[in-house]
Amino acid sequence: MKFYKFKSLEQIEYASEIIEKEQLHCADYGKLNDPFEGQFFVIIRQGALSLAFSSGFDRIEKQLNKILEPLKICSLSKDLNDVRMWSFYANDHKGIAIEIDFTGFENDVAKVHYLEALPEYNLKTHNPAEILTKKTRHWCYEAEYRVIQENDYYSVKGRISAVYLGQRISDVDMDILNKITPSTIPIYTTKLEPHNIKIVPGDVVKRQFSAGTNAKKQ
Repeated sequence: MKFYKFKSLEQIEYASEIIEKEQLHCADYGKLNDPFEGQFFVIIRQGALSLAFSSGFDRIEKQLNKILEPLKICSLSKDLNDVRMWSFYANDHKGIAIEIDFTGFENDVAKVHYLEALPEYNLKTHNPAEILTKKTRHWCYEAEYRVIQENDYYSVKGRISAVYLGQRISDVDMDILNKITPSTIPIYTTKLEPHNIKIVPGDVVKRQFSAGTNAKKQ
């Protein structure tokens, strides 16, 4: 099972952190780009009576936030092909997508489920962390999976299997990327597939390595 991390190259150090240090940064859920992230309805049932509260219900909100606050998230996508992912998260196709192999590490990721409305949370039956695996259907194009943990970084040592280039990547960024990417990791171009409106892998990039740079990483 392979997932993709889309990155802009405007701040190359963030891409370098993944490729050279082989680790993913996990952010506080409150810093993610969905303003409804972590919002929910609390369901309290007493006999036949069901009451629905928004996440502003103070006591319950504080109780849940205490559990959720330590958790950090790294978002990944199952889909390399969606044009919107390249536009929104790879700087209008000027960035890259880093392919990471999760074979044998499937339990480290949680699939995001897309709902028509904010999720409901039952105090007695739900694990609070489930809130972080539910989003509204507006985001379904992301085909998102999440690493959810308390640490700031998640190791992907030896598991980066490819790097894909946005079609508008600059020569300068391409040169930097060539230098920071180990020769054991192939770099591919991407191309348009007009009939299906998709971005698909292209050819492998032919690379030349000078002694003392990427060659020593083999």
